[in-house]
Amino acid sequence: MDPAQAAAPDGRDRGDGIPARQDEEHQVQRRVLRLDEALRPRARRTDEPRDSGAFPFPVPRSRAARQAAGIRRARRERGRHGPGATPTRWTWPARRPHHAPPGHRRARRPDVDIAVSSRIAATFLANAPARLDALDARLARAAAPTDVAWTLCGFAGKELDLVDAIAYLRDPCGATLTQQAAWGPKRAASRVLESRLTLAVGQGIVGRCARLRLPQRTGDARFDPRYVPDDQANLSELAVPIQCGRALYGVLDSEHPDADFYTLAHEHALQAIAERGARRLEALAAPARR
Repeated sequence: MDPAQAAAPDGRDRGDGIPARQDEEHQVQRRVLRLDEALRPRARRTDEPRDSGAFPFPVPRSRAARQAAGIRRARRERGRHGPGATPTRWTWPARRPHHAPPGHRRARRPDVDIAVSSRIAATFLANAPARLDALDARLARAAAPTDVAWTLCGFAGKELDLVDAIAYLRDPCGATLTQQAAWGPKRAASRVLESRLTLAVGQGIVGRCARLRLPQRTGDARFDPRYVPDDQANLSELAVPIQCGRALYGVLDSEHPDADFYTLAHEHALQAIAERGARRLEALAAPARR
């Protein structure tokens, strides 16, 4: 720029036909336009990946792009934690069942998987006569219905290696079922329940079992509208009636945190245990009916 033009006072023509003040205003406008273009969001190209929001970084499409993104993340981690540090990997957050309330803690996953537990139940059925005779010997010492309930839960939990087993006994009114004994996390201490749940006949899987007087089994409680969660929600549930002839005394129920855990072997084994308990309850109720 000519020094004479630069030194011209405001409002005077600097020789190019544009007054100095008007030229400065044009420069300010051009700067504002450039700043507006810099701040405006850049339009996404068609070959750029969409950010689904599931990850804290965009997901590249091609394999080479994914490898390059992994290398860049590793370099950033090394720079953040220092040389020689092992980069941390991003993992999915822990998810809880949709029917569980906030703060819910599921039962610890047992060490026995489904196949092993099914073989345990099959082995019990193979030796059923001897094992059930041992159960009869224990039931003979039961002097009250609650003693029978505790004996059934303890025997089923140990013999079938169950996470939990709960015995519901029918109330005197005959329209409801109440928890009387348990094996597993429901038991606070020896023969002490943490809490008692009462269900109407026909309510939940247990109530449905009592109404139909048939075993009820569900593989995924999230898709079963009959399921009623207790102190902690599970995915699998098996309920068998405790009945002798036409008399219904209660329901023997078991739940497991894994889906599709119970098999037909579990159902037959639990039903055989409940039948022996019903015989003892029938014997205890006979003097009261006289």
